[in-house]
Amino acid sequence: IDGISVVAHTGGAAAECIAAMGGLTTDQLRWMFSSYKDSELSETGWNASALANSDQDEDTKLWSELLDDESCPNAEILIAGPDSASGTFEYFLETILVDADNGEAFDNTREGGYYNSTDDEDLVDYLEQNDGSVGYFGYAYYFDNADILEAASIQNSDGIFVAPNATTVANGSYNPLARRIYMNVLDDEESLKLTHPFMIEFGMSDEGTTMVEETGYVPIPQDDQEEMVTRLS
Repeated sequence: IDGISVVAHTGGAAAECIAAMGGLTTDQLRWMFSSYKDSELSETGWNASALANSDQDEDTKLWSELLDDESCPNAEILIAGPDSASGTFEYFLETILVDADNGEAFDNTREGGYYNSTDDEDLVDYLEQNDGSVGYFGYAYYFDNADILEAASIQNSDGIFVAPNATTVANGSYNPLARRIYMNVLDDEESLKLTHPFMIEFGMSDEGTTMVEETGYVPIPQDDQEEMVTRLS
């Protein structure tokens, strides 16, 4: 299981502002990353209360609009993330920019545009070098860089702000940004002889689970592991 993590450089303006708010709602995330102006967002289900301190200027997206607090500077929000070839990009687009089918996209018109890369290390460098920037990528890469990055708590479907970690990603409370990564096999008798029990059972074994944890991903719960093995038996 992956928990897409919304991250900022530890100690930077972005991280300090997010911390002062206690985390981010999906409406705030949408406003931060979207190419839509406020009026277009409102027409497609966005809740304007996401902005506690709006400057009423649809051409700006400032940290100070999210909260009237000294922790949130009067500076443009810079955004970063994977490129369009990434499954993480696709999931975030569909989950957060909910009108993507009708043209909503990542905002490339503001200062810096949507900084994107196939290399997560480039994204980490960008976040380090730009104090007011916020980005997202898979939990595994946040896990590897937790010494220099802060992951935002995200408001879930129960209205609770939840930070990504192995427990919250596995139990589903870190939603809607937790996603399952599937191992697809060909439903063919000869093909299954080559993949099961060897590859599948190894993936669901204690050793396979340990390898998943070491990479920074989150193993699926034991009950689900048993169901997957049973399904292929």
